[in-house]
Amino acid sequence: RERRTKAEMNGLLSSQFGWSASAEVMTAIGTALVDKRQLRILYRNRDAAQASWRVVESWQMFFQGGWYLRGWDAEKKAVRSFPPDRIEKFELLTTKFEVPPSERAADPHFHKWDIGDQEPTRVHCQVDEALSRWLAENPVHPSQQLDGTEFSVAVRDVDALMSWILGLSYC
Repeated sequence: RERRTKAEMNGLLSSQFGWSASAEVMTAIGTALVDKRQLRILYRNRDAAQASWRVVESWQMFFQGGWYLRGWDAEKKAVRSFPPDRIEKFELLTTKFEVPPSERAADPHFHKWDIGDQEPTRVHCQVDEALSRWLAENPVHPSQQLDGTEFSVAVRDVDALMSWILGLSYC
């Protein structure tokens, strides 16, 4: 089915397009997003032996090497990202919510460095003056702080951040 769709829609789909979650799960997520309804999901964390039920306010879907549902996790009392292929069961609830203005899709307050369940870690770096000027003109993350040549960000996925840092000329 995936090969046929790619052939029929050549040039319209990302090369990373795939069917990682069932059509039923994606339909429920889409309905939750459009209707601003809570979604109760049986979700399996990457490292968990068993799945657990979570109630999520579905704020947006985004693609960072794969699809993610981003929203408010009532149990964790925090913003979380959920790969749909880890949703084992779901229930579309009737409870509605309003997406906070700072979290609307037009305001990109998320980054691939924020994908993960761990608490944010602030990473501090010393950068050269040229990179400092570039960072001042092109902030790389909503948590970015820059004081002269002292640069820091608070991220959930430190390994992803480190991969980016290793590509810089001086950090």
